[in-house]
Amino acid sequence: MPIQNVSQLIIELRAYEPSLIDLIMDYIFAPCETTRIENRKYKYIKAKPLAGTRHLGGCAFKLTTMNMVIIDNRIKTIGDYSFEKSYKLSSIIINNHINRIGKGAFEGCIDLKSIDVCPARSLPKTIVIPDTVNDLGKSAFRDCVSIESLILSKSLKVINYSLCENCLSLRNVSIPDTIKSIRGSSFHRCRSLRRIIIPDSVIYIGDSAFKECDSVKSISIGKSVIYIGDYAFSELTIKSIVIPHTVLILGDGVFYKCQQLEKITIPEKFRCDMDVFFEDVNLDKVSITYT
Repeated sequence: MPIQNVSQLIIELRAYEPSLIDLIMDYIFAPCETTRIENRKYKYIKAKPLAGTRHLGGCAFKLTTMNMVIIDNRIKTIGDYSFEKSYKLSSIIINNHINRIGKGAFEGCIDLKSIDVCPARSLPKTIVIPDTVNDLGKSAFRDCVSIESLILSKSLKVINYSLCENCLSLRNVSIPDTIKSIRGSSFHRCRSLRRIIIPDSVIYIGDSAFKECDSVKSISIGKSVIYIGDYAFSELTIKSIVIPHTVLILGDGVFYKCQQLEKITIPEKFRCDMDVFFEDVNLDKVSITYT
């Protein structure tokens, strides 16, 4: 039987009506193979009942116009592109049993401001990824231009490709000391980011990881980093940088157009290639210390 008037269901869901949550669970929170949206206006949903499911299917709510979501505590995984381009979605309450959030799950949710973990206290304008999550897919928050703060799960070992690319309002990111790898373009063009702190656990920073974060004033690179990819920190407004001696590989243009640099501390082994690493930086006006 079709479930009609989704917008009304979401309004009632805000009141935490238990029977309605069960209904949503059984009829909509199902793998996308058994869940179908019948028209592009998303006024009607027809779904085959699937009791006891633990997975919110891929593309299940893609392009919908809801503005709030409460995810039942029986759900363990949020599938790929589940809420992609749901442009009115601003607030999500998730449970502390979630262990996977798929690629592109919230990509293009341009009004998304907060994800709260029930029953924890709400943090305004903050995305909180619960510590139960050990797999956060690539581009999960790409183009979410309203996010201001991000707290990542302490169970993650990788920050995935393009995770927060083009999150233009993102000011603060808490990177836990469990992270080993920050992959390519993970924070590319986060233009409101002010400070980057790479914990000592990180060994790899991918290409363009923090490219065009042009409000960044300071960077602290952890003491275990081995690899920093091409253009990883290009076009920032930093005035000084210290490259730890653990770094073995620096990519091309890693500090391209960091034109406000005044002081560089870098291992001796990179002396011959400074023009490659610091392309379009006037090194004659920079104090350089080789270690």
